[in-house]
This record gives sequence, structure tokens and C-alpha cells, in this order.
Amino acid sequence: MKKYYLPVAFFFIWGNVVFSQTHQWQQQANYDIAVTLDDAGHTLNGIEHITYINNSPDTLRFIYIHLWMNAYKNDRTAFSEQLLINDRTDFYFSDEVDRGYINRLNFTVNNSVLITEETKDIDVIKLLLQQPLVPADSVKITTPFFVKLPYNFSRS
Repeated sequence: MKKYYLPVAFFFIWGNVVFSQTHQWQQQANYDIAVTLDDAGHTLNGIEHITYINNSPDTLRFIYIHLWMNAYKNDRTAFSEQLLINDRTDFYFSDEVDRGYINRLNFTVNNSVLITEETKDIDVIKLLLQQPLVPADSVKITTPFFVKLPYNFSRS
């Protein structure tokens, strides 16, 4: 009877490993950025071209865009809250001149302006696509931008 336990146990272990594997994917975004630095004014002025490739099995109707520099815009951001949780108050009590932001954004696809929606966080926006982005397809998104660089409170 012991002869049967090993093959049966092997089948259940092997079956769980094989059948529990799921298809994994990672979205892809390729960036081409042309930027000018004003080191005296601590600003960046540029244009960004994003080629977004949908590697998911789903058709996308929108894309979330993280606007990192808006995390430094005021003391009510997720970044500011995280620093306070970590007992750091330097950003919370910083002067406005030491804070940063990104603006002058105008997202387009084929020269047509895309609609954006705000989210609960000022450093994330929802970019509504004009055409659904099917799996394995890509879209080229372009936007100008202006960044006020913050004091070095954290990596940016």
C-alpha cells in the first residue's frame, strides 16, 4: 500500500504547481524626454513622448499617470503624510519656495487633446484614451511640462 502514496502525492503536488501558475504581465512605457534645466530658477521645461504598450489581457480605456513632482506641492500630499508618520517634519514646515510641482501638461494623441480626471491624490491623474487600447497594441502620448524642482527632501 505504501507504493501508491508516493505517486499520488507527487501528482497532487505537481498538479498544484502546474495549474496554479497564472499568466503574468507587465505594462510597458517607453519615454523620450527633451528638457531644459534652469539651474538658477530650479526649473525644468520640456516635452515628453510616451509610448505605452498594453501587455495586459484587458482592453484599456484609461491610464493612470503619476505626476511625481506634485507630491512636493503642499503639506497635504501622501508624501507629506508619510514623512509625518516617519517623524519627519522638515517638509511639512518647509517654505513654499522649497516645494515643487509639475504643470503646463497638455496630453495629446495624434495632436488631439486627451481628457484628464483628478484622483484623490494630486500626484496621480487618470488619462482618458480616445480609442480603447487593445491587448498588445500601443499608443503614443505627448505632453509639454514645466517642473519647479523642490529642495532635496527625498529622492526625486
